[in-house]
Amino acid sequence: MLKMKKYILIFVALISTSLFAENFNVSAPIDISLATGINSHIVTDSTGRYVFAIWEEGIEVNTATSNDFGLSWSNSITISSVGVLPQIVANGTGEYVFGIWEGATRIETARSTNFGQTWESLITISQAPGDDPQIVTDSSGMFVFAVWKDTGGLIHTTRSANFGQTWSAPSTAISQAIGTTPQIADDNTGRYVFAVWRDTGGLIHTTRSANFGQTWSAPSTAISQAIGTTPQIAADSTGEHVFAVWQDTGGLIHTTRSANFGQTWSATSTPISQAAGLIPQIVTNSTGRYVFAIWQDTGSDTFIHTARSIDFGQTWSAPSTPISQGAGTLPHIVTDNSGKYVFAIWQDTGTSFIHMARSEDFGLTWNSPSTVISQAGGTLPQIATDSTGRYVFPIWQGLDILTAPGIRTFFPLTRLSSKYF
Repeated sequence: MLKMKKYILIFVALISTSLFAENFNVSAPIDISLATGINSHIVTDSTGRYVFAIWEEGIEVNTATSNDFGLSWSNSITISSVGVLPQIVANGTGEYVFGIWEGATRIETARSTNFGQTWESLITISQAPGDDPQIVTDSSGMFVFAVWKDTGGLIHTTRSANFGQTWSAPSTAISQAIGTTPQIADDNTGRYVFAVWRDTGGLIHTTRSANFGQTWSAPSTAISQAIGTTPQIAADSTGEHVFAVWQDTGGLIHTTRSANFGQTWSATSTPISQAAGLIPQIVTNSTGRYVFAIWQDTGSDTFIHTARSIDFGQTWSAPSTPISQGAGTLPHIVTDNSGKYVFAIWQDTGTSFIHMARSEDFGLTWNSPSTVISQAGGTLPQIATDSTGRYVFPIWQGLDILTAPGIRTFFPLTRLSSKYF
């Protein structure tokens, strides 16, 4: 008779509980132009894989593309033989890319339909010379909107409803009097489009389209109560929440908001700076809950300051302790879709170094000291980030046009525990 042996099997399961810490690293500067360039601008698709830059080089307008998260770049492509003040936008996937600039005699645009690899012939979209062109698109790239000031001073807009292939003509004058420094924003679908500008009396005005740019409302009663300058505008992904910022004649930085798709605006603008400031910028996350402003202080320190709202622009924090450690100028700010990750860039006025700072807690605190991404001197910095805030792309003018991609990486802090079965 065989004796049966009984075995008791003990299973030990190692249960890992992973916590993650974050690192943020910025590459050495990468030269993406063939020669000295100015007025550079940079954008990325929603993932950060495709990155697009545009700039002036001599009298030409040039672009370059990265398809590996900014690590390497294509040779530059000349998309216009004559142009100044170029801007660039891309749809959510990066397949459609649109550039705009002030040509020799008209406002011109061009598009790429293959992730920036090649560009089609330019299209003239203004019927007369113009200045200060700006461009935005929806997440699909189907609807594209442009705004500019004509030589008579009226603010004009036009749109494309077929991925930039053709544009409405003639353009629509959306101001009833002379204006300057127009800016434009839209929602993710292109249904709601918003413009802001300064009239010749110095008041800040807005208007909106609620039908994909086909028609526009009459300009608002001024959203500023006094003379202002350098207005900027931002909208959430639905267009429900819209925010404007500007500098008043005393130098204070003001903001106001609309919570009904730009139909009406809060009656009294809110000063968010405690001293005179310059060059304000404003951004919001996809829901409009988190709003961030940045500016250059012109008081005793001339440092870079930020403020935030966490209640859809109803109230604002006191200005931050300066996020720069010295005098700074030309600040620019971006955020991811959630609003958790916020990035700022500026030029140090003493050294001309390019500095970058980040917040990883919805703008509550900022890393200090800021990150120096260029010690060779630079100016006119801009910055872009993807929808998650993982990839960050600064650009600036040095001897050439330079970029230095940054990445937020994760490493696990793993705790092992055991259970017996």
